[in-house]
Amino acid sequence: MPRFSIRLTNSEFQSQDDPSDYASLEHAVQTALGSAVDIARDLVNEEGERSVTIAASVLDDDKVVARRIVTISAILPDDE
Repeated sequence: MPRFSIRLTNSEFQSQDDPSDYASLEHAVQTALGSAVDIARDLVNEEGERSVTIAASVLDDDKVVARRIVTISAILPDDE
């Protein structure tokens, strides 16, 4: 049974969790996407970033088996 890990990367950080027993590759991808969206939202809301892009990768051992890109952009009040 594969033991997937999730890696989230952008220009300022890279994080990788320990391999976990996800029910399937699709479940691991959904989890990776959810985490990437949460982080991007926090960077926009709390850190004032105007645009955030995060690569969410799922690895089986050290091999990338899925990759998705999450981008969130916001027009902040001072932009109006």
